[in-house]
Amino acid sequence: MKQKKWVSIILAIMLLPCMPITTYANSSWHWLTKTNPFDVLPYAVILTLLIEYVTIKRANSITAICAGQRSMMRCSTVGRRC
Repeated sequence: MKQKKWVSIILAIMLLPCMPITTYANSSWHWLTKTNPFDVLPYAVILTLLIEYVTIKRANSITAICAGQRSMMRCSTVGRRC
């Protein structure tokens, strides 16, 4: 567990030089199609909720493999007792 923590820290430090210090924002933009953004918004909301629902259902169906652990220890994958 400590090894994963250190690998994550090292990777984060290695990625820092790839990030620019200065960023520029261009606020002048226009909609590229004839469709209004508000016409598309309900579909975007429904699609987002559907993706979240499916992801949560898939995450809940993951079974934790707790070989060799005591029944009182908690599984890190699902959060249920093994």
